[in-house]
Amino acid sequence: MNCNDKNAKNIVYAVDENYLKHSLVSLLSFVKNNPGSSCKVHIIHNGIPIHYFGLFKLLDEVYDICINTIYIDDSHFNAFPKRFHFSNANYYRLMIPDLIDENRVLYLDADTIVKGSIDPLYFHDLDGYPIGAVEDLDFRRHGDLLTMLKMDKQSKYFNSGVMILDLENWRKIGLHRKVMDFISDEPHRILLADQCGLNSIINGNWKQLDLKFNVQSVVFSGKYSTQNELEPVIIHFTDTPKPWDSGSQHPFVHLYNMYLEEINNLLDYAN
Repeated sequence: MNCNDKNAKNIVYAVDENYLKHSLVSLLSFVKNNPGSSCKVHIIHNGIPIHYFGLFKLLDEVYDICINTIYIDDSHFNAFPKRFHFSNANYYRLMIPDLIDENRVLYLDADTIVKGSIDPLYFHDLDGYPIGAVEDLDFRRHGDLLTMLKMDKQSKYFNSGVMILDLENWRKIGLHRKVMDFISDEPHRILLADQCGLNSIINGNWKQLDLKFNVQSVVFSGKYSTQNELEPVIIHFTDTPKPWDSGSQHPFVHLYNMYLEEINNLLDYAN
């Protein structure tokens, strides 16, 4: 495809070396389930091992996509708070408006699997909001985050692992700068990395999307009676153990393993 095609869909991953292979597993699931989709894939990273570049070239050729790798310096985020399993890479996505010259992108966490067409998600009308996302179903286990983040009590808190971003809107209101300033100025309020910063500044002013576009692990915990009625488009492995860890009982771990095997085979072939 023409990498300068302004009509192509833009998919973004933001990873460090620890999550690079997982992002490629996610990417493979996307291209397999969206055949013929004109697509540019932007991978924001802090360093890519040289043996991966042969795989990128192979994916470009086989699936007719454009892969754009964007290096980012970790020093921008070293002072940002990291709790639980979070790292500097969780903050890379806040730089998307500065790093990617597009008006709309779909951001995907590396621990996702795409099972269907993303067109209804990518082209969803955001009604003027800067972000389209799915509510975080499990955030209340972390205490009263709304109060901690100075959010209104009626506001909903979204999961930042799958987001449609109106970058033109972000730049216009300086959203990414406001979020980074909040994280820098009040790190004691940040529990879940960029997700807390985004929710605090946006304070409920985001477009709520259907759960099928970000099916989080808690859906399969038995707490949600609708789990058997869902037709997931994107599976998000939000809890531990992750599918690449031993002991994962997630009902879709087999899909991750299937795409992982293919990525490993492609890596061997490309090198």
